[in-house]
Amino acid sequence: MEATARLLAPVIRGSTASVRWSGNLAAHSYDLAVRRRSGTWRTVTSRVAAKSYRLKGSAGESLRVRVRAWNVDGAPGPWSPARTLALGSRAEPSKALYGPSRQSYAQPLCEVGLRLGDLADELGACDHERAAELAFVQ
Repeated sequence: MEATARLLAPVIRGSTASVRWSGNLAAHSYDLAVRRRSGTWRTVTSRVAAKSYRLKGSAGESLRVRVRAWNVDGAPGPWSPARTLALGSRAEPSKALYGPSRQSYAQPLCEVGLRLGDLADELGACDHERAAELAFVQ
């Protein structure tokens, strides 16, 4: 069986992107390639079992990523379609999201150690507002 991989929705925070992917049952390990500007594709991680990778760039930078899977016999599958990532800048504290309406949670999330972004990465949540709801479930 041919090993295949597909990119999942990335989580972008400022000039850092968490790229995630999944593979079919034949997938044993993965390669991730990045293309910056009009340069050539560069494999940034090769034959790894991990299904995520954190990329750092510059504010306003656009880059393209693609992934492929390898099977247990050492045969590579096809590269996934490339995805363009647009890196932004870190949000101003005044624009930070606020927790749910309970008074004890009505503080800028940036004051709780920016843990929300880590939670969003772990959950695969694309929107920080949803991650905030999940973070404060009792």
